[in-house]
Amino acid sequence: MRFFTCLMLLIAAGSAHACVNIEGVTQEGTYEMVSGQSHVDLLRSRMQSEPASKLATLFGGPEDHYELELKLVTRPEEQEVDAVRDILTGRYTEAIEKLHALEAENPGRYNTAANLGTAYELAGDNQQALHWITESISRNDDSHYGTEWLHKKILESKIAMEDDPEYLKNNPIIPIDEEKVADQVIMLSYDGREIAQDDLLKALHYQLGERMLFVKPKDPVVADLLYSFALFEAHTRVLEPAVELLALARVYGYHDLPALEARLLQYQEIIDSTWKISPETLIPSAISLLVLCALLYPIIRFAWSLRRRLKRVHEQGSTSAQAED
Repeated sequence: MRFFTCLMLLIAAGSAHACVNIEGVTQEGTYEMVSGQSHVDLLRSRMQSEPASKLATLFGGPEDHYELELKLVTRPEEQEVDAVRDILTGRYTEAIEKLHALEAENPGRYNTAANLGTAYELAGDNQQALHWITESISRNDDSHYGTEWLHKKILESKIAMEDDPEYLKNNPIIPIDEEKVADQVIMLSYDGREIAQDDLLKALHYQLGERMLFVKPKDPVVADLLYSFALFEAHTRVLEPAVELLALARVYGYHDLPALEARLLQYQEIIDSTWKISPETLIPSAISLLVLCALLYPIIRFAWSLRRRLKRVHEQGSTSAQAED
């Protein structure tokens, strides 16, 4: 049995939460319940956690137990565990050296390429990170629930930002066409694949869950993704999670704060007005209740009368039986 599959798969295991029912208000001001994942709680938890906190989860215990676990794995896995431990504790240079040694000794392993991509990105070398993430996708396109295309796209944007720090202002990583998004089957085409709504939702949830464990506020990439996630959520599902995602985007320093605040106000007003009890909604509801009571009254009265008659019949039967005795 493999002790270790890959860094991000284990770290993001919490991303695969069971589906839940999410209650909320739509853009149209109607109340709906939708099925999905409680991604906002996960993302907030990842933002508030530190990578080193995952050591116990990955290795099963403290330092001494970690040494014991290494005796249970094969040599390439042992080298990889050491490298992952370095990544989680911020020793990126050491991790990169160990992973390159592992690649030379055991070439072609998906985990090595994926972890090299992560280590290089955290070390600030986006070009090498892109190379190794692209290589990891070629080795296993289905890894991370098929969401690594978004990791690749993020790295391409980060490289573009090296030449143009304002790049994301006009080139969001996930562009959302608000006039079409609700009816779009295919959200975007990228790298030879068509990304459907469900694919995008899964990718944003999973990749942000990984990224926010390592990347703390403020960060323009995470802020950009959270803002797009909020728009997508608002137009395809309900507004309450969108409001929370916008709040997270603000924490991460979204570049257009006035636009974010305006959107936040717009969504909150729809939510409040939907739940607000006004005379316009109270009077029709009261009338409907009176009509319902009027319709039910004869039925209730008949049932009560029938119950009394049956009770009298039962009492008379009991009296007759006692007299015969």
